[in-house]
Amino acid sequence: MAEYPSKNAFTINTACEEDEECFPAHATVLTSDGSRRTMAELSVGDRVLAVDAAGQPTFSEVLLWLDRRSGSRERYLLLDTEGSEEPLYITPDHVLFIAPDNATTIDLASNARRVPVFAKDVLPGHLIYLHDPSTGLLEAKRVTEVSEAESLGAYAPLTVEGNLVVDGRLVSCYTLQCRQQLAHLTFIPYRLLHILRSSLSLLGDRLPAPPRQGQEDQEGMHWYANAWYQLGLWMGYPFSETCYSTDLLSYHYPRPATGPL
Repeated sequence: MAEYPSKNAFTINTACEEDEECFPAHATVLTSDGSRRTMAELSVGDRVLAVDAAGQPTFSEVLLWLDRRSGSRERYLLLDTEGSEEPLYITPDHVLFIAPDNATTIDLASNARRVPVFAKDVLPGHLIYLHDPSTGLLEAKRVTEVSEAESLGAYAPLTVEGNLVVDGRLVSCYTLQCRQQLAHLTFIPYRLLHILRSSLSLLGDRLPAPPRQGQEDQEGMHWYANAWYQLGLWMGYPFSETCYSTDLLSYHYPRPATGPL
């Protein structure tokens, strides 16, 4: 198996790591009305394709922007995969999921079959999840190439489910922290607030209306995300530290297999 590249193997813009930026303006998502929207067109309140806790495809509401910088130019890793003509643009410390094998039917409900890792730790030969629009399924597809490019914009939407499908690939909403349960717990207060707002909206005109779509499409890092990040730095939390190293090595298939992996 190949050795993993060091952080210096790519010319990484350190601002990407510090600011939690993750996808460029041209990256696309599938919305609940069947249309595809770019990150630049996406708004808080939109519902995008994601995976629920039971492992089923669902449309999950965008709660907020963890970071949104429409005018910045950032450096991204490009992950090319089998079954797709376009690469996934993603920052090095953003989290996505690798699979242990290329089984046709992926049991997404099993956490063991969705190993969260940083994009910087993914190599050609790892398997990531690709959405097949003809079947609606997410299938494990081999990464064929990892390269680098600069692109306009830096967008990090947070959905109710904590994940979404970007440019056809299943990715996490989180960055710098690859332990998904911990990252998800961090935003429980904000999700509870979302539930409260949704409940209030059902009461109609009897109570003040909750914030609506587009009202939180601010530029820059969200104050709540930044507060947790600063707290983590103060406590010495090891942000960006590679995790699940054993799985990264075990689930790496650098050459096409002649049979099932």
